[in-house]
Amino acid sequence: MFFWLFVLLSCRSQDASKEALQAVLQQLCTDPCAGTVTVFRDQSQQANKLLFTGDISRCSHTTDVYTDAKGKELLHVSDRPSTPEQQKAIQKQKKQLLQGVTKAERISCNKLHKTPKP
Repeated sequence: MFFWLFVLLSCRSQDASKEALQAVLQQLCTDPCAGTVTVFRDQSQQANKLLFTGDISRCSHTTDVYTDAKGKELLHVSDRPSTPEQQKAIQKQKKQLLQGVTKAERISCNKLHKTPKP
Protein backbone atom coordinates (compact mmCIF):
# COMPACT_ATOMS: atom_id res chain seq x y z
CA MET A 1 0.00 0.00 0.00
CA PHE A 2 2.80 2.43 0.84
CA PHE A 3 4.41 1.72 -2.51
CA TRP A 4 1.29 2.79 -4.42
CA LEU A 5 0.92 5.89 -2.28
CA PHE A 6 4.53 6.79 -3.14
CA VAL A 7 3.85 6.20 -6.86
CA LEU A 8 0.70 8.32 -6.74
CA LEU A 9 2.48 11.18 -4.95
CA SER A 10 5.43 10.96 -7.35
CA CYS A 11 3.10 11.21 -10.36
CA ARG A 12 1.33 14.22 -8.87
CA SER A 13 4.69 15.86 -8.16
CA GLN A 14 5.88 15.25 -11.73
CA ASP A 15 2.62 16.65 -13.13
CA ALA A 16 3.02 19.76 -10.97
CA SER A 17 6.64 20.11 -12.11
CA LYS A 18 5.61 19.85 -15.77
CA GLU A 19 2.90 22.46 -15.28
CA ALA A 20 5.32 24.80 -13.51
CA LEU A 21 7.92 24.32 -16.26
CA GLN A 22 5.29 24.95 -18.94
CA ALA A 23 4.34 28.23 -17.24
CA VAL A 24 7.98 29.38 -17.17
CA LEU A 25 8.44 28.42 -20.84
CA GLN A 26 5.33 30.38 -21.77
CA GLN A 27 6.68 33.39 -19.89
CA LEU A 28 10.16 33.24 -21.44
CA CYS A 29 8.76 32.82 -24.94
CA THR A 30 6.71 36.04 -24.79
CA ASP A 31 9.92 38.01 -25.40
CA PRO A 32 9.82 39.68 -28.85
CA CYS A 33 13.24 38.17 -29.65
CA ALA A 34 12.21 34.68 -28.51
CA GLY A 35 14.02 31.82 -30.21
CA THR A 36 14.54 28.65 -28.20
CA VAL A 37 14.68 27.42 -24.63
CA THR A 38 17.05 24.61 -23.72
CA VAL A 39 16.10 22.55 -20.68
CA PHE A 40 18.83 21.12 -18.44
CA ARG A 41 17.81 18.33 -16.07
CA ASP A 42 19.37 17.04 -12.87
CA GLN A 43 20.00 13.37 -12.03
CA SER A 44 16.37 12.89 -10.96
CA GLN A 45 15.26 14.18 -14.41
CA GLN A 46 13.73 17.33 -12.94
CA ALA A 47 14.13 20.54 -14.93
CA ASN A 48 16.87 22.44 -13.13
CA LYS A 49 18.19 25.18 -15.44
CA LEU A 50 16.89 26.79 -18.60
CA LEU A 51 18.76 28.60 -21.36
CA PHE A 52 16.76 31.19 -23.30
CA THR A 53 18.33 32.00 -26.67
CA GLY A 54 17.10 34.87 -28.80
CA ASP A 55 16.33 34.51 -32.49
CA ILE A 56 18.76 36.52 -34.64
CA SER A 57 16.10 36.78 -37.38
CA ARG A 58 13.84 38.65 -34.94
CA CYS A 59 16.39 40.92 -33.27
CA SER A 60 19.82 42.06 -34.40
CA HIS A 61 21.42 41.69 -30.95
CA THR A 62 20.23 38.65 -29.07
CA THR A 63 21.33 37.43 -25.68
CA ASP A 64 21.47 34.12 -23.87
CA VAL A 65 19.79 34.11 -20.49
CA TYR A 66 20.23 31.25 -18.04
CA THR A 67 17.46 30.87 -15.46
CA ASP A 68 16.51 28.40 -12.77
CA ALA A 69 13.47 26.19 -13.32
CA LYS A 70 11.24 28.89 -11.82
CA GLY A 71 12.42 31.52 -14.29
CA LYS A 72 14.75 33.47 -11.98
CA GLU A 73 17.61 34.93 -14.03
CA LEU A 74 20.99 33.48 -13.10
CA LEU A 75 23.31 34.61 -15.91
CA HIS A 76 22.90 37.04 -18.79
CA VAL A 77 25.32 36.60 -21.72
CA SER A 78 25.40 39.30 -24.40
CA ASP A 79 26.20 38.49 -28.01
CA ARG A 80 28.34 41.60 -28.24
CA PRO A 81 32.10 41.14 -28.41
CA SER A 82 33.96 41.01 -25.13
CA THR A 83 37.57 40.82 -24.03
CA PRO A 84 39.29 37.43 -23.68
CA GLU A 85 39.22 37.91 -19.91
CA GLN A 86 35.46 38.49 -19.95
CA GLN A 87 34.96 35.44 -22.17
CA LYS A 88 36.96 33.27 -19.75
CA ALA A 89 34.93 34.59 -16.81
CA ILE A 90 31.66 33.84 -18.62
CA GLN A 91 32.83 30.32 -19.52
CA LYS A 92 33.73 29.72 -15.86
CA GLN A 93 30.29 30.98 -14.74
CA LYS A 94 28.54 28.73 -17.28
CA LYS A 95 30.57 25.70 -16.15
CA GLN A 96 29.69 26.32 -12.50
CA LEU A 97 26.05 27.01 -13.33
CA LEU A 98 25.61 23.81 -15.35
CA GLN A 99 27.49 21.53 -12.98
CA GLY A 100 25.43 18.44 -12.19
CA VAL A 101 22.86 18.96 -14.97
CA THR A 102 22.53 17.55 -18.47
CA LYS A 103 21.12 19.16 -21.59
CA ALA A 104 17.83 17.36 -22.13
CA GLU A 105 15.72 19.12 -24.73
CA ARG A 106 15.47 22.22 -26.86
CA ILE A 107 12.08 23.85 -27.30
CA SER A 108 11.22 26.27 -30.09
CA CYS A 109 9.29 29.32 -28.90
CA ASN A 110 7.66 29.46 -32.35
CA LYS A 111 5.97 26.15 -31.64
CA LEU A 112 5.11 27.08 -28.07
CA HIS A 113 3.67 30.48 -29.03
CA LYS A 114 2.41 31.08 -32.51
CA THR A 115 4.29 34.38 -32.82
CA PRO A 116 4.56 35.81 -36.34
CA LYS A 117 7.97 36.96 -37.46
CA PRO A 118 8.20 40.71 -38.14
